[in-house]
Amino acid sequence: MKTGVVFGGSGLIGGTIVNFYKQRRPGIVDMLAPSSKKVSLQNCQDIRNYLLTVKPDFVINAAIANINADPQLSFEVNYVGAINVARAAATLKVPYFFFSSAA
Repeated sequence: MKTGVVFGGSGLIGGTIVNFYKQRRPGIVDMLAPSSKKVSLQNCQDIRNYLLTVKPDFVINAAIANINADPQLSFEVNYVGAINVARAAATLKVPYFFFSSAA
């Protein structure tokens, strides 16, 4: 069985991806969706350690922070976090997919 990691798995896009695999592809791909409390996208080492632990076959980043609620957090998650996940995935040679939405 393959393993995928979805950052932002409780949001609209990430949640849809996680539910698709859990409902329509059970036993083919194990989708992990760590919470922001478990893995901080603002911390590159957090991301790298998590990916080293779970050894995913691919990573999807669908995480987003609301710019209106907290502009600084939005910058740190939406911009810096996306770069951190991309760098960690590239360093570990794990395919990386990025989806962004403010829906």
